[in-house]
Amino acid sequence: MNKSKKLRLELARLLKFYEEAVADDGTLIITEGALEVGAEVFTVADDGEIIPLSDGEYKVGDTTYTVEAGVIAKIEKEEQPVEDD
Repeated sequence: MNKSKKLRLELARLLKFYEEAVADDGTLIITEGALEVGAEVFTVADDGEIIPLSDGEYKVGDTTYTVEAGVIAKIEKEEQPVEDD
């Protein structure tokens, strides 16, 4: 990640112009804007450095985010059964 992008993300976190979520496996997911398809996503390494999120699937509650090349490629939301009264 270049210094400009890293600085911009750090500033966004400080000013609260970002969104974050914690995946069910404990992975912190951070993005500059909304968690939506096409958004670049990052996490925090053990040493505190912000790094691109690894490719894979991250489940947050009933939503699964698929990350490819550091970008949200797909979002799938589980269907909740509708109960009849």
